[in-house]
Amino acid sequence: MNTSDPIQTVPPVRELWEQQPGESELNFSLFRQYLDLGPGATLKEFADQTQRAFSAVRQLSSGHRWLERAAAWRQHLAQVQYAAAEQVVQDQAAFWAAQLRLVRQLEWENAQIINNAFQAAALEFLNKPDPKFPLYALPRLSEAASKLMRRAAEPASSLDGAARNRNADLALVEFQKMAGVVYAEKAAELAAREASANQINSSGNSADSALHPLPPVSTN
Repeated sequence: MNTSDPIQTVPPVRELWEQQPGESELNFSLFRQYLDLGPGATLKEFADQTQRAFSAVRQLSSGHRWLERAAAWRQHLAQVQYAAAEQVVQDQAAFWAAQLRLVRQLEWENAQIINNAFQAAALEFLNKPDPKFPLYALPRLSEAASKLMRRAAEPASSLDGAARNRNADLALVEFQKMAGVVYAEKAAELAAREASANQINSSGNSADSALHPLPPVSTN
């Protein structure tokens, strides 16, 4: 290995919109002013605004490739804006993925609540001859809990957020309808029992009145 050879350094690569070798600070400043006018600006407009001769501006633009460098600058801006927009999309995707995990957790907790209600009703049926929940309601309650737990445990890739929300809502609606029917029938049963008891009491009171009439009221 020959150590006497001088080390060659690679000059840093400059983007076209940066100050170029041999470009003075003044000329680069003028180029930056031209860029600031926007993509629709012309050399004539720049010459008028800077109060310079159009021929001088045209010569300066040609010598330092203003048009080519301006096009590269605007392409760079477009790429930066696209990357920023893409980052926003990725951030939104991450946000909704977190929201989906939260929804799945809520679905699972709701399923546990429904399942606990089913187990309590089943135990009551086994231990008491007159449970609060009718026997035919137990399979429907178990099915609602099972559906919601299965949907909460589905892989995230199998359903989008909107579909998952619809499925969770359907399971809850099924449970609410079933519970509403059960409680309505239970309330109707209790009301019928109460009406029957009231009718029996009323009939008993009428019979007592017939057997034991009240004494006449004295008018004195």
